[in-house]
Amino acid sequence: MRFLETNERYQALDKLDRPMSSYPDSSTLEILLKLRNCSTLADPSAYVAVSYCWNRVNVEWFDAEGALPVKVVQKNCSTRPCVVPTDVIHRVLAYSKAREINAIWIDQECINQNDPIDKEDGIQAMDLVYQRSAHPIAILETCFHTQVQYDVFAAIADPHFFDFDPTYIEDLGDILGALADDNWFTRAWTLQESTSAGVSMLLLIGCPGLNKSDVFGPIPDEFEISIWDFQEAMVNARNLIEEGIAQNWWPDTSDAIYASNLADELWNRIPTIIPDSFESRQEVSYRQVCNAAEAITFLAGRQVSFFPDKLAILANMCNYECRIDTKILENPKSSFSTCALTLSILNGDMSLLMGYGGRSPCGLPSYGEDCRAVSDIFQNDNDDDDDDGLPMNHYGFSWGPKPSGSLNNIVYLEECGAMLRLQPSVLLADGLKVRGTLWQFEQDIAVPNTQAQFEARWKRELDLQVGEDMWASQGRQERQRFLMYEFAMTLLHELLDCGFFALARTFWLFLQPFGTSGRPWLHSFDDVFGRRVATNQEDSMSDTLAQDLQKQWPISLLSVDLEYYKIPSIHRKLIEQVGQSGTLLFGNPLTKSIEPLPSQPYVWFENTRKGELIFTPFTTMGNEAALSSYRERAISWHVRQTGRIVDACETLHCLSRRRGFWRFEGSESRDYVLE
Repeated sequence: MRFLETNERYQALDKLDRPMSSYPDSSTLEILLKLRNCSTLADPSAYVAVSYCWNRVNVEWFDAEGALPVKVVQKNCSTRPCVVPTDVIHRVLAYSKAREINAIWIDQECINQNDPIDKEDGIQAMDLVYQRSAHPIAILETCFHTQVQYDVFAAIADPHFFDFDPTYIEDLGDILGALADDNWFTRAWTLQESTSAGVSMLLLIGCPGLNKSDVFGPIPDEFEISIWDFQEAMVNARNLIEEGIAQNWWPDTSDAIYASNLADELWNRIPTIIPDSFESRQEVSYRQVCNAAEAITFLAGRQVSFFPDKLAILANMCNYECRIDTKILENPKSSFSTCALTLSILNGDMSLLMGYGGRSPCGLPSYGEDCRAVSDIFQNDNDDDDDDGLPMNHYGFSWGPKPSGSLNNIVYLEECGAMLRLQPSVLLADGLKVRGTLWQFEQDIAVPNTQAQFEARWKRELDLQVGEDMWASQGRQERQRFLMYEFAMTLLHELLDCGFFALARTFWLFLQPFGTSGRPWLHSFDDVFGRRVATNQEDSMSDTLAQDLQKQWPISLLSVDLEYYKIPSIHRKLIEQVGQSGTLLFGNPLTKSIEPLPSQPYVWFENTRKGELIFTPFTTMGNEAALSSYRERAISWHVRQTGRIVDACETLHCLSRRRGFWRFEGSESRDYVLE
């Protein structure tokens, strides 16, 4: 890795107290930047990583003609003009001088654009450049032309310090429109750079000659805002405008709606950044990691000058270890879809195969929802032939996508990208070698008491749903919340009556409040059922605890709107199965366990039939090699055993996918080959 080092001559320029043109030898003044190796840095993260758009002209507000010329001193000590646009390099130098950072990484200068090998190595490692930099910055072309534009944006960027004047709503729309038109928000490489930098990325917006608060950075004529705070500003704008419409603040409602739509658009231009904690916002090591489906969804609206670069951009956004040389896409017989799928599989990323479908109201993402992509093309769709367990028509592999699959309209679900990574995963000529657990579904558990109480109630609920708006009715949500709460508690008590304590705990961790979101729940299984498990005697629940549980119970989507959801929620599947059959079908792992298995079954998948085999590979999350999971959407396959041995592993043929939830504790993993 190379970087540009600023010299002392440039650092001394701030001592000039009169215009450069007033000096007799002003024509000989220049800024020299030396090309150095990264190994010379005392702190390997102490460099500025610059994100900007190529093929741009100098912005109008910057005086490029009056700026000092910038030259690069090469390794052989020869000099040449800097190829970076004048306004970009000078704004970067101003930033580095204010932070006392002498090292700058900028792709046009630090990657030899005339050396194909150096260029390929550079683009494949560019995510590490931005991830490891303590100072990643984006140079936007947008600027605030008036003090009013600055003030209204400052008001939404930091509402604790600034007040918003409702009469300036049109100005807010103007500046948001200018940002939406900024090339930085339209290019594929800048998307990769902001994704790799994560919460550390700073956006620089020009504000020449304006009265600027130090809250937005120390550099005159530059407005600095982190990409985290930029996204928060878009949320603030949306909330402010909605509140203003309700309170009749706006002189012209159409201006407010226009600004709100622009805030939505800008918020959706960048993958959501959610640090693990508030303090981690300033950690250099934090970055956003996409799965392949998420990355391709965002890349679909981004431009790239050289199409093969998209393969490196995809790998960079997903933080893949294994890479594919982008030169393969220069071959007309190669396709991006095939390369992208191969690249994701090589890295254990199953997101391109998941295809859950799903669409938010009006087909648009919204701040409070998990599902942000809108498509149902590249998926198995859980069609009838899949649910019946019949072989599907794949490209060479039993677990592959349908021939109708296309990356042009991919789907992803934004839950936890790491949950879509299989580790380890190796693509062999005979199939995908992956570690996991094979489950045998052979035990029915009768729950007649729960069926008797809820079979008729569920039929009444279905009648109420006819013609009902699933999004607008608050009464519907409360009704379904109460129904799901009572059903879950009744089912759990009956499982405990039958002695299935471990199974009841598994259900609780999935069904109870916040169990599937990763947030801590208010009441543990032992809080609610501990005494009953210990004494085998029913203990009445206190009214306070019952009220707490009912109030905090998640609102289950027990309705089905086929326009948006092709696959009903697992909560609905559970009620339907119990209501119709009065039984639950569970599976046990066929592999040996580290410790003796309890008698209770471990796993449940929807649409599973007695005697079926389900293969569930291990996924990784954080630094754990295998995670005990309770997931609504499982990366699992309905399989049959082939009797073949490949690479010392049993070979399985995949018939379809299954979703459900499971429990891994105590299960010994094995390597299998999915042919």
